[in-house]
Amino acid sequence: MNPREITDVKVLQDLVVELVNRVEELSLALSTSEEGLAAAQDEINRLKGEQGRPRFPRRKRSKLPKVKQRPSKPSSDSDPPPGDTDSCSPPEVDRCIVVDTPPVDLPADAVFKGYRKVYQTDVLISRQNTEYQIARWYSATCGKSYESSLPTGATAGIGSSLRSLIQVLHHGGDMTHRKISELLTHLGIELSSGTISNVLTHNDWVESEYEQLLPTILTESPYIQMDSTVSRQSGKGMHTQVLCGEFFSFFSTQPGRSRLDVYAALQGSSRQAVQLAYTPVAIERMKDARVSKKHLAYFAKTFKLGAVFSVADLQTHFESASVFTKTNRVRCSAIAGALAAGYYAQQDQVPRVGCLLTDDASEYRKIAAQVHLHCWVHAIRHYRKLSPTQPYLRSIHQDFLDRLWNFYDRLRSYQKQPPDQQESNRQELIREFDQLFDPHTDYQQLNYQIELTLQKRAFLLGCLQFPEVPLHNNAAERAARRVVRKRNISLHTWSQRGTRIRDAFMSLHQTAKKLPISFLDYLKQRNAGESPQWTIPQLVKMKYQTANSTAF
Repeated sequence: MNPREITDVKVLQDLVVELVNRVEELSLALSTSEEGLAAAQDEINRLKGEQGRPRFPRRKRSKLPKVKQRPSKPSSDSDPPPGDTDSCSPPEVDRCIVVDTPPVDLPADAVFKGYRKVYQTDVLISRQNTEYQIARWYSATCGKSYESSLPTGATAGIGSSLRSLIQVLHHGGDMTHRKISELLTHLGIELSSGTISNVLTHNDWVESEYEQLLPTILTESPYIQMDSTVSRQSGKGMHTQVLCGEFFSFFSTQPGRSRLDVYAALQGSSRQAVQLAYTPVAIERMKDARVSKKHLAYFAKTFKLGAVFSVADLQTHFESASVFTKTNRVRCSAIAGALAAGYYAQQDQVPRVGCLLTDDASEYRKIAAQVHLHCWVHAIRHYRKLSPTQPYLRSIHQDFLDRLWNFYDRLRSYQKQPPDQQESNRQELIREFDQLFDPHTDYQQLNYQIELTLQKRAFLLGCLQFPEVPLHNNAAERAARRVVRKRNISLHTWSQRGTRIRDAFMSLHQTAKKLPISFLDYLKQRNAGESPQWTIPQLVKMKYQTANSTAF
């Protein structure tokens, strides 16, 4: 091509746009190479016993406008000292003390004008060792001894209040066994690490309510939000699936994050306990996963349609059948997930998820019975990661981001509108979506990302048909932070039972915060052997029934 021979302005413009994009691609490749080279140089320096580049946290700029300070009024003797007043609502009063001693310098003509209320919030933490002298009798004729029964709620050993305090400090306050032991030592209570571990793990009622919570939330909640995060058990990598909604949070730790693990979490079981079934749904899922024809033929020959079997049985086929000799682990996991979907679609032990909101992770696809929605914040995040260096491309990128956030605000307003107004605005929002995500800009990387978004069009626009579902999955992200925080404090659990107890306590504690109820008071009732008026699963059910009746 000879630039001197170009006479068409349109051809010249297209050539310049292509050149700008090419420069942008080379700039991105250069910056990526420089980062990799710097990281390699740091690693070489560390291997030589030196230090790498220091890493400083990026300072976050405050976006809040500066508030003009009001001039402070001069203080007077009648003003209360700082800390005597509280801007919040008055607390619940447990005791009232009248202070009516007159000041020393009170004038003789002073007139009594009533009382000014001052609140003090304090807590009493002290040891209380109780000795029960139990009456005993001996019958010579029967040859046995008889004793009086302890009062209701009293137990020998650790009392219900101390047991509840230990559980709240560990599961709610993220304190380790050692720190709990140190705190109790300051109170004059000596408990070994093994005793504290027994208090935290031996609670049958916790596992019972944990099992009741899952079918309750799947039945009552109009939608389920899901996400997962890394966890550990005995030093091995695990994944905790998080299910949450408006009034609950539920945690289930599985060996991995495959589709089989997701089905295990949704059925409240472990991966090995999940049932598989060879059904038309399983066949369809295997075809969607591009399972080879020889594998499909093997299952058609080996299993009858509708056959139910376990994960261990499937693993036996993987190890013994010659057709699976060269099949890698990813393909075997896809087959197991498809067969688990076959059983999940026909089972009636737990309700199926109707409306599911997640990010675009592949393990959540085709699980919802009704609709699967994607998080808008995750979709927008990909566009925010673009950082063009050319001013012309930067202006295109910024203009697109502005229009994208405006459209997001329009969706938020749409959710608050009455149903008849939503019906009239639905088609208009669909047209705005198609106009916004038009992959015909001069910024090629932006065009590529727009084409990826268009492939998820149905998942993103599903919020127009289900406006009660949030636009983002932030609730699941925040719930997953509890697992991360627990992992940072305690690193890992030591046994499968310990992992299950941790998930159970975490689920009940986080659900109690959303209801909201005092988890400490609830634990005291449960540990004392008392039956509360309402269990946490029952309270979740009542909350949703009240919310639905209010909505209608």
